[in-house]
Amino acid sequence: MEDSAKIHIPNDFDVAPTFKKGDKQFLKFIKENVAYPEHEGLENLTGLVVVRMTIDLDGSTSNFEVAKSLGERYDLEAIRVATLTHKMWVPAKLNGEDIAFSYLLPIRFYAPKAGKRKAL
Repeated sequence: MEDSAKIHIPNDFDVAPTFKKGDKQFLKFIKENVAYPEHEGLENLTGLVVVRMTIDLDGSTSNFEVAKSLGERYDLEAIRVATLTHKMWVPAKLNGEDIAFSYLLPIRFYAPKAGKRKAL
């Protein structure tokens, strides 16, 4: 993304960015790619990490940061998965033009049952 490009915030757009394969495939992608972090003492931790990222004009992603933390291991896993969505987005639009957009990606971690590790 060019330095001079303005990054729009979530009320400054006509059409929101979308995952190229659709909402159902996006949820499936998250579920299949997020791993519950293994760490002794955190087996029952459930919660939400929110990653702020920029969806650029070409659908690429950049500028990852944690907007809501659940702890370092969970935050790193959420950012790892967010980076996997690179080039998988249709950019937001304002006045018919593609725009760079600050997007909040929530990833909820559920405590695994009987040795299973999953997230959504």
